[in-house]
Amino acid sequence: MINFKVVATTVTFGKFNNAPVERLIKAGCEVTTNKKGRPFTEKEIIQESKGADALIVGTDKITNNVINNLDNSVKIIAKHGVGFDSIDLEAARKRNILVTNVPGANSNEVADLAIGFLISLARNIPIGNKEVREGIWNKRAGISMKGKTIGVVGTGAIGSEVIKRTAGFGMKVLAYDLVENSEVVDLGAEYVDKETLLKDSDFITLHVPDTSETHHFIGKNELELMKENALIVNSARAGLIDYTALDKALTEGRIKGYATDDFKQEPTPYLNIFEHKNVVVTPHIGATTIDANLTMGNGAVDCVLAIKDDKRPPEKNIRNGL
Repeated sequence: MINFKVVATTVTFGKFNNAPVERLIKAGCEVTTNKKGRPFTEKEIIQESKGADALIVGTDKITNNVINNLDNSVKIIAKHGVGFDSIDLEAARKRNILVTNVPGANSNEVADLAIGFLISLARNIPIGNKEVREGIWNKRAGISMKGKTIGVVGTGAIGSEVIKRTAGFGMKVLAYDLVENSEVVDLGAEYVDKETLLKDSDFITLHVPDTSETHHFIGKNELELMKENALIVNSARAGLIDYTALDKALTEGRIKGYATDDFKQEPTPYLNIFEHKNVVVTPHIGATTIDANLTMGNGAVDCVLAIKDDKRPPEKNIRNGL
């Protein structure tokens, strides 16, 4: 008899590999997945979650309002991935709802995308591809990678993987984080203050969550500190950048280019930065590989099934201290 209902609000759960969904069904769960092709709205999350025992979420905004309107049956909110800053952890804790994620599930994939962004910007690949298809033969001068300085903001799982990848380019690495990671020091990175990183880096890549401390980490003042040929890669969160200041800096030629994979609203409406040829944007694909999708799915299912079986998920997966 099915008596444990799992609602997956994220569009990517089981999308590329159905094995995690099949595991839930085999374990006797009733499974509902997102067929809309986009994140649910708050109202939709609340409606779809009626009678649920577990939620599997992605980039959906699991706000205080959502959590306080969930049925009492909800025991766990399992993140299908790593970043959990879109979930109100305290609201969940107050309702005794466990919040879990899958640490390290997509670190390599997001690091790969960050390096891909950097190469694309440095060598004008997107605009070159577009122009050749349009019959325009314009050899735009790019920026060499070797010998340049890259500033890595956030040296956790993803940031450290980016640093490993820079070794092949012979780049100098400056790092900034509130807590130093001895692994990246061993890799040759030098920890510096924020101002030094901004002033001395040719490339800057962001790998921190969007919190009250990091929101608009790069704004007008920070952009004015950067080199005019600086490239900014943001495969973390849109809120780390003040887009009004960024648009102005791009218009004035204060920086060389910007790339991002995350947006305040997804799918995103048209933004002013899209007007710039030296801006590269992707639809939040950092974790979207066949391999990472399976790892994230199985990791989320592990946590859900632990709760179903009246067991505790591994401590490394638990995010809100319950």
